[in-house]
Amino acid sequence: MSDNQSISSSSIKWNEITWYSRLGAIILFLAIIPALSFYIGTQYELAMTAEAQGAIVSGSTENPTPNLQQIYFSDRTNFETGYEKDATHVYYMGSIIPGADPNSFVVFDSINEAYGKDANNVYFGTSTVQGADAATFSAFDIYGTDTRAVYLEGKVIPDADPKTFVDLNENYSKDAHNVYYQYQIIPGADPNTIQVISDYEYAKDKNHVYDWGKVMTGVNPATFTPPLPG
Repeated sequence: MSDNQSISSSSIKWNEITWYSRLGAIILFLAIIPALSFYIGTQYELAMTAEAQGAIVSGSTENPTPNLQQIYFSDRTNFETGYEKDATHVYYMGSIIPGADPNSFVVFDSINEAYGKDANNVYFGTSTVQGADAATFSAFDIYGTDTRAVYLEGKVIPDADPKTFVDLNENYSKDAHNVYYQYQIIPGADPNTIQVISDYEYAKDKNHVYDWGKVMTGVNPATFTPPLPG
């Protein structure tokens, strides 16, 4: 046999699928796929980070201004309220309060610091309290009153009398005429004898026990004891 014939018969057959070509393809696949996946994931994270940063700069209501001043309670100048201001805006928890005037804005001295006002409007957080009278408004915890209405978290409690209103806790309140569970009158509840008997859930008067503002039928208010949490 000639040398040319020997070389031809032992040479690699590149145009045919062989066991070593399959092995090479598997090795190449196992090496490239993890590296490609890592690259794609890295590029995606970079793109998402850039997009988020661009949204904060161009479209977000969060405050990008470094020259902020804390707005404190009038009698507690070391207590941060969540309100801040700069020369043009007022912010609550970093978000702009639309239309609020930084020159006249003050925070109400209440347990819950979410109420504030300027010369024209009352605010609960970033929302304007619709219809509230800034000149006569006062706040206590999550409630507020002016000469016209009573407010819970910035919304009117229908029919509540601001002159005789008393908050009992975050759920129960009363005036001279009615007892309220949040925004609703509790039918038949006696404002003269109503008392809260747990942090949020239970209250009673001379006639009934109330669970989340609903009458508990067949329960004697004189002997009722709230169940222990469990």
